[in-house]
Amino acid sequence: MDFKSSYGEDEPTAEMFKTADNVLLVSYANFVGDKFDRLAYPTEVLKNQARTGYSNLEPTSAIIDNLARLRIHPDITMAKEGWPFAIQALSMYWGAEAKLKDGVLTIGDEVSVELDQFSDIY
Repeated sequence: MDFKSSYGEDEPTAEMFKTADNVLLVSYANFVGDKFDRLAYPTEVLKNQARTGYSNLEPTSAIIDNLARLRIHPDITMAKEGWPFAIQALSMYWGAEAKLKDGVLTIGDEVSVELDQFSDIY
């Protein structure tokens, strides 16, 4: 995270997150060219009290800003908390882990979705 606690707010916020026990924060997937490099997480003190999901939005076209797809990057799912924010939210809601196998995303018994050839859900 580039912006550490500027006003000392992270520690009391982390305490509230710990009490809530259902907080989901945004991370960001960093790429070098087209290759996944790492996930950028919130500050350590906040990350330790919450789950995270990456929020990279990818337009479907270089011409039009249409954000109608959700891309699952299979190589990122190997990382801790390596799922998109929306998938993490559903996993938390249903109390089930997301899994990706042979191009099919499953979340417990609730969701089974075949991804397209680009690992997208529309």
